[in-house]
Amino acid sequence: MLGFAKYYMINVVGMKVFYYADVVLIGILMAKSSVAYYEVAWRLILTVITLNSIIANTLFSYVSNASSQGDYKSVSEDVKHVLSYIFIIPIPVFFGSIVVGNDVLTFLFTDTYMNSKLVLPILAFGLLFQTLYHLFSKILVGLDKPRSAFYATLTTVLCNIILNILLISSEGIIGAAVATTVSFVLAYVIYYKLIGHELNIEIPYRSVSIQLIAGILMFILLIYVETISSLPVMFSILLGGLAYVSVLGIVPHSRNQLLNLASKSI
Repeated sequence: MLGFAKYYMINVVGMKVFYYADVVLIGILMAKSSVAYYEVAWRLILTVITLNSIIANTLFSYVSNASSQGDYKSVSEDVKHVLSYIFIIPIPVFFGSIVVGNDVLTFLFTDTYMNSKLVLPILAFGLLFQTLYHLFSKILVGLDKPRSAFYATLTTVLCNIILNILLISSEGIIGAAVATTVSFVLAYVIYYKLIGHELNIEIPYRSVSIQLIAGILMFILLIYVETISSLPVMFSILLGGLAYVSVLGIVPHSRNQLLNLASKSI
């Protein structure tokens, strides 16, 4: 039990370092204005991470209980079930950030510090992999493998720090966003390999494909609206969100998933 707690707590601390290393290093290597701009973009991403963490934390209790009974088949089914929901928010965030991300940051921040339009889309792309990485890390700990989770997190934290130092020095805040995204991809790959040794992970391609199509259609709509009019950013966000949910609602498979998710959230 002490061994579990030790590795689990170190893993939690490692994740915190993972999430804030880029902000700290930007503060050391760049001007304060760059830190402020990047931090606003990162906090938007952290909001989505927090929402998705609720799903991952819920799965953790199921996995821990089922694995203690040796019921790995149920664990695999639970993982597949959660994977069908886990991208519902990150996918529209990614596509939306490409079109209105800069407007959102301008609305929240000021034009003075609008260094790059690519920071938020790059971080939002990394969010797709962070979603999987965080979920798989919870699963690995739930399978009573905190030591493996610790070494995986340590590897990606070191990679994140090294990449941030190298890329911030040469590319500024864009480099920080790229370093963080690459680290999330690496974390996903490592955790996927580790989980694959314990479970048979089945990706719900149908659910994810429907969400991707809905996200792409939302993206096309926002691009079209941007070309014909200049709407307030909040209206664009609401329009994009409505379009995304409407597409999911039209397809019976995804509509049932939305209803199930809504019923569990109430």
